[in-house]
Amino acid sequence: MTKTASRIIAIVIIFCSVYAILRYNIFKGVEWTHFPLFIMNKILAFAGFVLLVLSMGLEPIYRKQGMQWFITRKFLGRTGMVLIVIHAIMSFLLFRPEVYSKFFAMDGTLNAIGEWSMLFGALGITAYLIMHNSFSEMDQENGFQRFVRSPVFGISALSISCLHVAIMGFEGWLTPREWHGGMPSITMVSTFVFLLGIIFFLAGQAKSK
Repeated sequence: MTKTASRIIAIVIIFCSVYAILRYNIFKGVEWTHFPLFIMNKILAFAGFVLLVLSMGLEPIYRKQGMQWFITRKFLGRTGMVLIVIHAIMSFLLFRPEVYSKFFAMDGTLNAIGEWSMLFGALGITAYLIMHNSFSEMDQENGFQRFVRSPVFGISALSISCLHVAIMGFEGWLTPREWHGGMPSITMVSTFVFLLGIIFFLAGQAKSK
């Protein structure tokens, strides 16, 4: 892992940790006994998604700077994927109406928000695993491998994950008075980071033409 990758990963994890702790433990009043699983789950999901966005958003830089930046981008993406996988496992352990009431109907089954959000979450993780396997086997070169490594596939995977995030939290985006400590929800910040990353990526693509 490059020093640049290590620093970026550390900064992202620290920022996401401080944000989640302030918003949920300090301002919302979530008990510290729920930090190991409930709060850590939010931190890992937040940090993992941001790292995946950075991995894609930095693509224009690595094309100009060479192999060192390519390695940095690779480690950002792999670390982000690992954090997202841990997030999925933690979510499975927590997934019940008492914890995620917005996902469940009165009869205990998933409602529309829950089903659509979980669908896009599962599809996003699957796409990341396919990408990870493809980049781990760089000696293989066929039409499918080229497609999986293409920006189109990467942006599609991020877009699917963004839908997973946005669907679960969009209801609270338009009620700033209810934001704990005046801090936007993690889903809103994640979506904003995603949009910035895509804009940066597309701007880099346009300049290279």
